[in-house]
Amino acid sequence: MSRAMRWAMKGAALASGLLLVPGVAKLAAQTPYNLEIRGGIVAPAGDLADATSLGGSLGVGVGYWVNQWVGVRVDGDVDILPGETVQGGIMPDMTLWHYNAGLEVRALKPGTTPWTLLFNVGAGATTLDTDAFPGAGPDGDVTQTYFALNGGVKLGYDVNPTVNVWVGSQMYVTFTDDADLVTLAALSPSVSPFTTAWSFPITAGIRFNL
Repeated sequence: MSRAMRWAMKGAALASGLLLVPGVAKLAAQTPYNLEIRGGIVAPAGDLADATSLGGSLGVGVGYWVNQWVGVRVDGDVDILPGETVQGGIMPDMTLWHYNAGLEVRALKPGTTPWTLLFNVGAGATTLDTDAFPGAGPDGDVTQTYFALNGGVKLGYDVNPTVNVWVGSQMYVTFTDDADLVTLAALSPSVSPFTTAWSFPITAGIRFNL
């Protein structure tokens, strides 16, 4: 048997042994790309809570790990907020469409534990879209897009090298123009035009390592 063949066989044996070690096999199977699907509830806060109430949230995102600690992400979410009952009637339902990009950071070293703890920050835009209501202009509603920031945390568990399940919370801060919301505030004296809209989705999700 040639020396090259012996070295090849030793290398194959070493690789096979490493793949039998818990965690190492899992780390070897991981890929830098991932796809995430999530859903849950969303709580409005601040002035936004004067006009809307607790609603539902859905989202999807894709990510790429630059290294084992830091990744980049692109995400899209939709928050559906029912109109709040206020003095003068019921406010129109509101939908917040979030689209953003950002960074994600691991707090736990991959391959050493099945648990994952992730932190993320990002920036992008949010479209605020209401149902039609009287006095809202020619289209009968308010639809505007604004700059937004977001950040959050996720606690997850690796079911296998491909699937991770998690629960987490996100914070969105949308910088609105109060001039756009005068008609919305005119529906009730208890609602004022606002320059920031705060929303907090609390979701559970599943992440697929592609």
